[in-house]
Amino acid sequence: MADLTFMRQAPLDHLALPAQAREALGAAGLGLGEIRFAGVVNLRARRDDLAARQALEGALGAALPGVGKTAAAGEATLIGIGPDEWLAAGGEGPALAERLAAACQGHFAGITDVSENYCTLVVSGPQSRTVLAKGCPLDLLPAVFQ
Repeated sequence: MADLTFMRQAPLDHLALPAQAREALGAAGLGLGEIRFAGVVNLRARRDDLAARQALEGALGAALPGVGKTAAAGEATLIGIGPDEWLAAGGEGPALAERLAAACQGHFAGITDVSENYCTLVVSGPQSRTVLAKGCPLDLLPAVFQ
């Protein structure tokens, strides 16, 4: 597999946010940062291909979850996004993709590093809950959401 890491660009690079996950709080009591290149790997295996699914599960050390479910797999979290599709979020995307591809050699499975497609923002400070509540349908009141 060719090494193309020199071409990687985080989604918010054009905003010149520091590579740190946190910035100093601004006058509004809010800090914004980006976690660059949080690993995300897309996994595909047909529902009827038990061998490919077992190869993925063996390499991940966890069972593939159903649609809308999650499972812990070492440093990654598995997210079932379709009957034959999952995301492995966490860790180093290219290394995880390479390890899974090696484990699935000879099986009909799709493994794609999609880390650059996602942006992980860190919102911090006393006003962070208020800002997040503006764009989130969850009840973020401290008594409910911890």
